[in-house]
Amino acid sequence: MSPLRLHFAVLENGLTLIGEHDPSALSMAAGYFVRTGARDEAAGESGVSHFLEHMVFKGTARRRGDDVNRQFDEMGAQYNAFTSEEATVFYGNVLPEFQAPLLDLLTDILAPALRPDDFELERQVILEEIARYEDQPQFTVLDQVRRVFYGTHPLGQSVLGSGDSIGALTPERMRQYHARRYRAGNVILALTGRFDWEQALAHARTATAGWLPARPPRDTAEPPARTAIEARETDRFHHVHGAWMTRGVPAQGSQRYAAELAAMALGAGRGSRLFWDVVDPALAVRCSAYHVEEDGAGFFGGAFECEPHRYDEVAGRIRQAWTRLCRAGLGADELERVKRKMNSALILHNETPFGRLVQLGMGWLYRGEIERLQTILEQVDSVGLPAVNELLRGLDGEPWAEFTLRPGAPELPRPKPGAK
Repeated sequence: MSPLRLHFAVLENGLTLIGEHDPSALSMAAGYFVRTGARDEAAGESGVSHFLEHMVFKGTARRRGDDVNRQFDEMGAQYNAFTSEEATVFYGNVLPEFQAPLLDLLTDILAPALRPDDFELERQVILEEIARYEDQPQFTVLDQVRRVFYGTHPLGQSVLGSGDSIGALTPERMRQYHARRYRAGNVILALTGRFDWEQALAHARTATAGWLPARPPRDTAEPPARTAIEARETDRFHHVHGAWMTRGVPAQGSQRYAAELAAMALGAGRGSRLFWDVVDPALAVRCSAYHVEEDGAGFFGGAFECEPHRYDEVAGRIRQAWTRLCRAGLGADELERVKRKMNSALILHNETPFGRLVQLGMGWLYRGEIERLQTILEQVDSVGLPAVNELLRGLDGEPWAEFTLRPGAPELPRPKPGAK
């Protein structure tokens, strides 16, 4: 089998291109990774990153919105976008012969027209999305616990924004945000699978020649974390839904794989400690734990759902499991078991061009390097028991935040989306 080939280039305007070419692949994937998200939004524009992600598909100077979607469909593309606290990503997965039209379309939509009529229609879509998420408590608690943990720091801001912030946004304010954050130096174009590198390079050099250069700043100093327990009562749900957070390891940290392995041992599904302590004895409907790496920060977190009379016991067992993990650490057999679980998940996720695309692009956004899958697997395997347990001992007693939705008194009536 032919080896993978890595590619890298930086254009005159600062746009970075990276690629991992796999001659054995049957498809190719490409995506623009923009280093911007909820944490980069100024006061008064909460939710603009996600709103802009939607508007990108509503048309450009060259295409109407229906042209954009029709042309993706004509290629047989699997395409979409997503927005997080730190990145906005636009991608497509096609057969190799459609590389040129895919890149032309992806590049074009990154300069959206932001037509007023489209803007108003999409505003209603966003408001309905916010309302829909409010009806899904498992998402609400994850959003709220970030606010509790990070306080007023930008990492505590909601990706969706609020009804008020979305209602107040204007096309002009979005244009200003786009001009500030969608600069060539703040964007990478990543390619995976069976692609033509020289063709991609030539296209990008021509099609992005007019993009504004430079890279806008982002404060990546580790934010202060808070110890706080908050709860909200509502008559809309019958179970308690909760989430918790405590300090973890940043995306640039050398201990990030040790943190991932510790989180898997604590609460990654069947066989984890929280599974045996909380789920298997039927104390909770679900209970999980994970580690999230962020730009200059990171956290361990988890979520649970249980009956109201079980809440005290469930919350207590989660806290006890975390404390026991920090103080006693992992055992050697347990570490090897979660290494196998993590490596299996990495291989399964990365065996398609699209799966590799996200791993490749986010790795560059966070660390400025092209990370081969084989290198990642070797780094996971090299994590030693002393390193994991030393990390955990250092996290004992760190700030702990929790947010729960609990059955109780009815909330005040919510206004309909868009209502004044």
